[in-house]
Amino acid sequence: LSDARTTPHAGLDAVLYRFSAYAVPVILAILSAIALGSWDRHYPTSKGRELTFRAVAEQADSPLSPSLATARLRDAPAAGLLDNRLAEIPFWVAIPVGAGTPDGLASQSVEFPSRHANELTCWNADTLAWLGHATRAGTTGALAGDKAGYMLSLASVEPVRELLCRATFVGPARMTVRLWRTDDLAASSMAFHRNAGLLEGGLVVLALFVLITALINRNGMYIVFAAWLLVNLRMGAISAGWDAQWLGRTIPAEWRPRLRLITLATYYTLTVTLFRELFREDLRKIGRLAMLRFTQWTCLPLVAASTMLPYPPFLLLIWVVTGLNVGVMVLFLARILASSRSRVAMWYTASIATTLFATMYEILAAALGLHGLTGTVNSVTAALSSSLLASLAIAEQMRLEHLQRVAAQDELTHSYEAMPIGLFTLDLDGRFTSANAELRRMLGRDVLK
Repeated sequence: LSDARTTPHAGLDAVLYRFSAYAVPVILAILSAIALGSWDRHYPTSKGRELTFRAVAEQADSPLSPSLATARLRDAPAAGLLDNRLAEIPFWVAIPVGAGTPDGLASQSVEFPSRHANELTCWNADTLAWLGHATRAGTTGALAGDKAGYMLSLASVEPVRELLCRATFVGPARMTVRLWRTDDLAASSMAFHRNAGLLEGGLVVLALFVLITALINRNGMYIVFAAWLLVNLRMGAISAGWDAQWLGRTIPAEWRPRLRLITLATYYTLTVTLFRELFREDLRKIGRLAMLRFTQWTCLPLVAASTMLPYPPFLLLIWVVTGLNVGVMVLFLARILASSRSRVAMWYTASIATTLFATMYEILAAALGLHGLTGTVNSVTAALSSSLLASLAIAEQMRLEHLQRVAAQDELTHSYEAMPIGLFTLDLDGRFTSANAELRRMLGRDVLK
């Protein structure tokens, strides 16, 4: 009767397990593939129409008024991209907006998506009527904050054929100008913030899971990895332009430039520390750690410099130091792979390579002015990919540690059973809770009953 009752339950357990472990994931994968391949997008795919404009730089010793800037801009060449090359001086731009707008200007908005634009003021280029002013602390007139930059609604101003704007930047700015249907821009802004929330929420939950795992297992390396995940998230946020927010809260405007530099220095420090902790045993076997010690000694001075140096010199400093650091890590990873064929090293190498490729890709695009490269691969995709690959490296490390503990436990159990003397354990009441083979031979097999 007991077997008859047990068998149906065992069969039900097996069916439910197979359904949950195999059928549901397969169904979800198929449904996701169908959704990506054939369903309509919930948010528009339009990126607006890129506008060409004319730009001139304002020198500190010869400031320009709107009328003088208009005269200077008449002979300036048209371009689709403004690169300040780290210069923190004002730029004046003339942006034609009155031609080629099929729905009329009343339904159009102009977007200035540069995440490094610090201040923007616009006028009607024909009448020099003031249209609006925007900073990271607030906006007035027709200008408003939008996504990573600013936007100007043409519906709220007098008919305008050409805009005249004065912009100042902090850091390596690359400003473009786009003309949108106002409804499409609003939907694009909603998608921007939704994607930011998804990325932030996903990586924060992953970091919390790793942190809880670290506390339970009392493993400091996982704590470092959890911190690295969060800082890696902020690196992606800087690239995407939504580093102005954190956990649904707006970071004060005056904090943002300095926090960007501190984030870069902290990411560098955590990457060096995680590498050292993850491959501690392998590095001890390889030896010749002088180069790695050098990169470690650069960490704290770099963090200190991020709190004091201005933006341009600090960026040059961290580019040089990061290049040296990456070279050292690649060298040690190559030696680890050559000596041990470690899968941990393989996953971590892939993570480092992804971050390095994305960083060099953006630097190359900025240095050569290749606007078409920007956005295809950047620190957002690098943040996701490198976090996933680093997680696989940590998971492989956890698997190896588990296998080592199981092997040690098996060896201890074997030694316990093979010992030629009687070994046992008693509970508080004096009853045997365990006994090896020799004790069971001496006292009888029912000693544990």
